[in-house]
Amino acid sequence: MATKTKPPTKMTGYANWTQMPECQPPGVSVKRAILRGRDELVFDFEYDGWSYEVVLRCTSGSRFEGTFDAVRGARREPIRAECTVYSNDNGFCFVGRWFEDGDEHQWWGEFRKTAHFADEVVERGAK
Repeated sequence: MATKTKPPTKMTGYANWTQMPECQPPGVSVKRAILRGRDELVFDFEYDGWSYEVVLRCTSGSRFEGTFDAVRGARREPIRAECTVYSNDNGFCFVGRWFEDGDEHQWWGEFRKTAHFADEVVERGAK
């Protein structure tokens, strides 16, 4: 018997971070975030001329970790991040640590489910 694969959860929202203990930059808009089952969280955003394509994989239960690059032109900087996922009927909250440029930051994201992304082409009659 074939098993059903749960479709990915599409989300939009905001991510923010604070350098331990005092630096607090503004949050950034996340226009596309996808939670693939309970195995992978991906989202991207731009901040201060850098593009971040975040990919975190489930390591156990609600814990996610990953390494990826921030990109600015031809320059690439390695990033490591980890988080715990909390959810309810209204959406998801991701809270964890972000390691960049030798600094450790606390980061969090608040995302809400969406049927379609704002720039997504949807066929007429699709749900």
